[in-house]
This record gives sequence, structure tokens and C-alpha cells, in this order.
Amino acid sequence: MVDATHIEGSTQRAMVSLRRAAELLGISTATVRNWTRSGILEAADARRPMRVWRDEVVRLQLELAASSTGRLQSRANKTQSGARRVPRERVETRRLRVIERLVHKLERAEVAPDKILVAAALYQARVTCKDALAHFLTVEFQASDLDVAMWEFQQTVTNLETSEDLVGLIYQALTNDGEKATLGAYYTPRRIADSTAERLIHGAMRIFDPCVGSGAYLVAAARRLRALGVECWQDCLVGTDIDPLAVLATKLNLMLDHGEVPMKPLKVEVTNSLTDGLSHELQADGFDLVMTNPPWGARLSNGELRALSRRFPEIRSKESFSFFVCAGLRLLRKGGTLSYLLPSSVLTTALHADLRYLMLESGLKRITTHGRAFSGMMTDVIEFDLSPAAKGSDQITIQRNEQAQRAYTLCTETLRSSPTREIQIDLVGDAREVITQIEQADTFTSKERATFGLGIVTGNNKEQLRMRPDGRDEAIYTGKEVQRYLLSEATYYTTFDRERFQQSARESLYRSSPKLVYRFIARELVVALDTSGALTLNSANIIVPEASLNPYYLLGVLNARYASFYLQKKFDSLKVLKRHLEALPIPRVSARVEASIVQAVKSILRGEEASAHRQAIDLLIEDALGVSLREAELDA
Repeated sequence: MVDATHIEGSTQRAMVSLRRAAELLGISTATVRNWTRSGILEAADARRPMRVWRDEVVRLQLELAASSTGRLQSRANKTQSGARRVPRERVETRRLRVIERLVHKLERAEVAPDKILVAAALYQARVTCKDALAHFLTVEFQASDLDVAMWEFQQTVTNLETSEDLVGLIYQALTNDGEKATLGAYYTPRRIADSTAERLIHGAMRIFDPCVGSGAYLVAAARRLRALGVECWQDCLVGTDIDPLAVLATKLNLMLDHGEVPMKPLKVEVTNSLTDGLSHELQADGFDLVMTNPPWGARLSNGELRALSRRFPEIRSKESFSFFVCAGLRLLRKGGTLSYLLPSSVLTTALHADLRYLMLESGLKRITTHGRAFSGMMTDVIEFDLSPAAKGSDQITIQRNEQAQRAYTLCTETLRSSPTREIQIDLVGDAREVITQIEQADTFTSKERATFGLGIVTGNNKEQLRMRPDGRDEAIYTGKEVQRYLLSEATYYTTFDRERFQQSARESLYRSSPKLVYRFIARELVVALDTSGALTLNSANIIVPEASLNPYYLLGVLNARYASFYLQKKFDSLKVLKRHLEALPIPRVSARVEASIVQAVKSILRGEEASAHRQAIDLLIEDALGVSLREAELDA
């Protein structure tokens, strides 16, 4: 339960800002605003800037804390989640269920989390015949609940593969999804940590991981150092984390991987390396290699953000992993390397222009792509290597691990000439030549010739969407129903009431006819025609062409293969944004060619065989642009 006396002091009739209310409730400001509209939360002043009653915020915070289910909890941010899950990239489903059930059982028996971790290590040491280490763990962590945990491990885990990182899996099961969201935690697959260590470690060197998690990077480094014959490998490794369980898990994994009792204390400590820095003993004279998977999107308090912004003024985005990049660079020795795992969005999104500038100016020398490395995440993952010794280099190596390990190079001069320093890793070889040809052709854009509108954000789909129409309900289309050229049958119905929605465009945009509807979450452009004035959900956004732009011509252009090719190579995004579509060059064609494309589009809309008409549209558009995607390497 949350103690009301510890929230904002007194609960007298005082006001708090919209932002402060969102921070206290662990939800977005948009959700706070929606709750005031629907009467869940009473607004003290509905004018901008909006304010709400502090005692109302306390009431809701207590209500959220008291229940893990119900209307409010389902609408709250993921940081409120109490669900526990082991990432599926680490273990198959059967073992996942066994591990989760075991952890739940031990917690119900009131076994302390640290003893559960130690029991996992002790069990693994025993079954792999590491007797000296098993004895050390038994003596070092002797406690009655350790015996209880060991008995449960022996009863439950006997048939599981013990060469797996059992301690890491138990650690992840102990951390609920809400804590992971707050900390920005996504756990590193062993294959990535091993490949990084093999690529960057070539002898005795000082190595630092500022956020160890369960120790994937330090274990990989230790294994690599021993393989190279480095006897003093323990002295080479330094690690920190703000989570004491993570530090314990890392130490246990280092011992298990070596199989012997450590001759000296392992240099892994509970420290916030961002805000507290490192002790002189840990930092010494810097590191040859800083490698980690830093927190992504970790929730930082206002005080932490102010302190970090003063310490790292280069970072304006307030993104946690960007602060970690700055901190890591400052810890490098001359000639050292920094290697971090990050979401691919850092390469192109406007939010991370500050980080790209820092990377390019700090010696960016390599980007390795890993595809979708984390379960439950649509985001592609990249790994980048920075070295101040590479400053001034005119090339960056691009290693495409998800594409048969293809390697390319990018010219840094081109990247530095861009105002936002976008790093378009798909623009290499044939792809770059095709994009250049498209941009040099006679084209225009939709920016001044169409109006864009976002689909409706209800704020509560369970309450506002129905699978059967009721009363004044009408169809509302989602991204799943958006097919190329045509909308499939709607699944949901709702009543248009802008006051009840969290966000919506003006109603006249939805009622426009004809209008185009496109999938918001998609790697390829998928656009349909709507002539019924239908509503769309936020997974399906809309385009209303001006009178000077034939909607059937625009429909054919957006569904053509060149359009998807262009957006993939230029923006490499899982979302189709308004700015992407506004940047798409649309070929300026003769009246005859436009009529031919419009005729082909109308044939598809009538239900005629689509493949031949789509091929005709592709050829007409590519001929107008002077490119041939039949010969270009579309998946480069």
C-alpha cells in the first residue's frame, strides 16, 4: 500500500500540475487529461496549463496500489505492472514456465530474493561437480531459507538443462515487468555479448560494464580473457549496477563460469555510475573497453534529470542510454573503445540527433545490426563501437548480422552534412544509387497537397469499442483491416464522441470522401481507399488529398513498390509517420500516364485480378522516375 502521508506532504485541498499528477500516478499526461474528461479524476482548473486536486491524485494512487486488476489498473502505464516474465529469447516455453512457478513458490514461502539467487548458483555448482565452489557458497551464504530454496530446486529443476544461465533466468523472473519498464531493462542475449567480447578483447585490458544486469557482458569478457591466457582476468573486470540483486547475480555467474572460488573480491559494486560516478579504486586511470546494454527509456525523476543535464549538457533528449554513452566516453583511456547495444531508432529519429552528433564527433567506427534481438519488442537492435582514436575517419563499417553478415561502408562526410546527422544504414550500394535517382527526378510531395489526420485514441478500448454495434455505433477501422487498395470488414464499432476520446482529429477529416487510410505500424506502405466517411483507430491514419491531387493516382503511388523501398531505405522505421509520407517524392507524370495509373487502380478496386495491374503501376511509376527496382537489391 502507498502511505498517503508520504505523497506530496499534506493532502489538503491543494493543486498539482498535470505533469506532476502523471509522475505520481505512473501514467502519461494524456491519460491524466483523459481521466479528467471521463470523471475519474477531478480537475482543479481545466484551463491550460491544467491542474488537478492533489487529494484526488492521492486517492487514485492508493486505489492503483491496492489492486492489480480493474479499470484503473488496466489503463495505467506499464510501469504499474506486477507481471513477471522471463524473456523468451533466453529459454524455451517449457523451462520458462518451470522457472516462473519455482520463483513464485519460493516467494510465497518468504525466501529472500538473494537466497533464491544463491540457491540457483549452488544447485548449478553441485550438478556440474564444482564441489569447492558449492562448499564456498554454502559457507558464505549460510541461512535457513537457503536450505528451503535448495530443496525446491532439487525437486523442480532436476530435468532442466543446467548449462543455461540459470542464475540470470532466476534473476529476471524475480524482477517484475513494472520494475523492468522503470529501469529500462532488456536483457542481452549471450550470443551478442560473446561476439562483442571476441571482436574487441585481444589481451589483458581494463573492461567496464556500468549496468551489469545478470552479468552477460562481464562473463563473456572473463571467458574471452581466459581463452587468451590472461591469468589476472579478475583484475581486468569492473562492473556496477543500481540493483543489488543484479550485482549478486553477476558475481555468482562469474564464479560459476570460472568454476572456482575467487582468489580475491570481484570488482562488481552497487553504484549508480551515472549520478554517483565511480570510486577512485574502481576507476583507476580509465578503461580500455566500456561495453554494455544500457537502460532504454528508464524513468528518471525530475531531480535526476536536472543533475544529469548539468553533468552531460550534450544530451537534450533526456534519454537514459544517451547519458550512459556520455558517461562511458569520459571513462575511456586514450585509444579505448565503447560498445553499446541500442534501439535502431537512434540512427534516424529527430529525438536522438544529439546522440548521433556526439557519436560522429567521438569516433564512430562500426555499427552492427542484430534485428529483433529482444522478445516482445518490435524494435530492431544495433550495436555501435566508438573510439576517440577513430576521430576524423571518413568511413563507418556497417555489419548486417541479420542479413547473412553482410558488410558495407558509409561515408562520414555525407552524414556530417545532414542537419540532423541521420545515419541511414540501408543507403549503401545499389540502394543509394536508386534513392539518388528518385530524388533527382521530376517530382513533388504531398506536404502542400494533402491533409493528414491521426486515427482516434479512445483512452479505453474495452469500454468504447464493441464487436457488435449498439445504438448510434458505427464501424471504426484498425490497421489490421487496412489492405492494399481496399478496407476489409470492420471488427469494431463505436460512437463518435470527441469529448470521451483521449485524442482525435477533427470529425470532418474522418467524414471526408474519398480519403486514404494507411497502416501506422508497418515496414511497408499499405494504403486503402475509403469512400464511406468511416472512423479509424490510431493504428490506421488518414490522408485527405487536395482537389489538385487525384486520390486514385495518390493511392496507386503509395501502394507502389518504389514507395515502400524509399521509406525503408531512408527512414528504416517500423512506423509510418506523417513526415515520412510528406518526404516521399511523387513522380510528376503526363496526363496520359496518370490516366493509365488511375484506370489500373480503379480496376483493382472493382475486384479484378490485382497482380497484373499492380505490376503495370510499378513499371509506369519507375519509368517516370528513371529507376528499375527489378534490378535493384530490394533487401540490401
